[in-house]
Amino acid sequence: MTPYPTPLSGSQGPFNNSALPRKTTAGPGMIEPVNRLLEALEFYSDPFASTNADDEPQLADYFVPPPYFAAVRGDPRNPRPNIVLAPRGGGKTAQKRMIEAASDEQDFVCVAYDRFDVPTGFEISDATLEYHLAQICRLITVGILVALESDRATVDNLSTQQKRVLKFCAKRFLSDLTADEFQAAIRAVKNLGDKARDIWETWGGPIAGVVDVILERLKLRGVDVDQAFEQQAEGDESLRYLLQRLSEIPKALGFKSVYILVDKVDEFAATSTDASKTLEFVRPLLTDLPTLEQEGVGFKFFLWDAIQDDFQQVGVRRDRVAVHSLQWSTAELKAMIAQRLSAFSRGKITSLRALMERPDELDIDTLAAHLAAGSPRDLIRLMAAVVAEETRDSDQKEAISLDAFWKGIRRFSEERCDELFPGQVVEIRRVGSSGKVTFTVNTLANDIYRVTTQAARARVQGWMNTGLVSRIGELPNPGNRPMYLYGPVDLRLAIAMLANSPPDEVLANFALICPECEVVAITDATEVTCTGCSHRFNLAEARSLIEAAT
Repeated sequence: MTPYPTPLSGSQGPFNNSALPRKTTAGPGMIEPVNRLLEALEFYSDPFASTNADDEPQLADYFVPPPYFAAVRGDPRNPRPNIVLAPRGGGKTAQKRMIEAASDEQDFVCVAYDRFDVPTGFEISDATLEYHLAQICRLITVGILVALESDRATVDNLSTQQKRVLKFCAKRFLSDLTADEFQAAIRAVKNLGDKARDIWETWGGPIAGVVDVILERLKLRGVDVDQAFEQQAEGDESLRYLLQRLSEIPKALGFKSVYILVDKVDEFAATSTDASKTLEFVRPLLTDLPTLEQEGVGFKFFLWDAIQDDFQQVGVRRDRVAVHSLQWSTAELKAMIAQRLSAFSRGKITSLRALMERPDELDIDTLAAHLAAGSPRDLIRLMAAVVAEETRDSDQKEAISLDAFWKGIRRFSEERCDELFPGQVVEIRRVGSSGKVTFTVNTLANDIYRVTTQAARARVQGWMNTGLVSRIGELPNPGNRPMYLYGPVDLRLAIAMLANSPPDEVLANFALICPECEVVAITDATEVTCTGCSHRFNLAEARSLIEAAT
């Protein structure tokens, strides 16, 4: 497969504008007027246009396996449940898509449980185990029917009991679907690839009759579902029983197992703004070990890391379900962006530095990776902001200037902080107006807000609860207990709060690299305690982030 559209002429050809998505509405691909800059940089498509893995058809060309990916993918012959925790934009969906892509080669039925079209009036408390099992049994049923449609002769491999199970489940889980819901269920079967459209065209039609048509095509309509089976399939444990019976069928068709990929739990209206509701929605499934450890079924959860602190409280069994916290290091982010740039330029560009007017002046790959704060999506968004700044006044550019880089950093930092800490950046800027990034409760009370110590302490506690700041050290307070020193936990926030200081000055003066573990400390204190390894060092012993990148 050619990873990008064929050039218009020549062995490599000029920049192919038809390869770039052209949209007039919000979303990935809105690239004008940057196409001439991209042409000069020898890209065949915009590497910063999309931050959603589901919108990237060539993801496999530049996917860099994140930490623990092999363990999460696991062995389809003996599938085990896994939970991946990562921040939004941390690469969860990219991992899910690469497991989907592996399903053909590794011969497992792969369905994505990532669409939650809940009915009107739906409450989070309605998301019971039975609710989830019904959705999952529906997807597995469709996956099996699709496999049979692809090779109808394999229906003869099924036992009479398996045929009963399949007919019963088709009637129970598919008959009440709308056409759109049925089409979405077909698309959730990831073994199909490009065949999804063909299957839908074969099966599509008035849903009231389509199930009977499918059963007839697969020689299942005449299968007798006796009363004894119906009683067992409709009892109190019916859904778990049906999941167990359904999961046995793929092996009879030559598959090793079934993978259920649970993603985007925090991306619908009821859960998108509240981590506690995200956890409440998925908790019944996360905590039911008989379901998670069902033989022949591999549950893979890709979840927002904001829910992890409450895992123990709700009963997630880490001793039985592997939990992986996905944290991208600076080196891993640099490898990711290098691979992406190479794929979008057919191997000509392999670093962000190569995009600059003076590539040897500053190691912007390292700087950008630090400013992405462990998020591949944020690294792409950051560079999209930089490109936008370079082309703000003219599209007649051939490289990115350092001035545009810093303007893009400022723009992205302020936008991202407004997203992460809505309504609070203005307040923290009052602290930054002093030219410092650290503060004590007494500083807030006496110099910034002119309020009581108790009121200032409550404000700091609120900031800590939302992750805006953290306690980074102590200051001596003769005759009294030392005072706690607080500061921002994110480099972008340090840039946003110091609105009158250029970003490079902020990183030069307040971003110090621990000489022991190389974690970046955000501080203006002369004595620093590293938040990564607790090593104590002073300013003279550490390099700033700018010094390290020069």
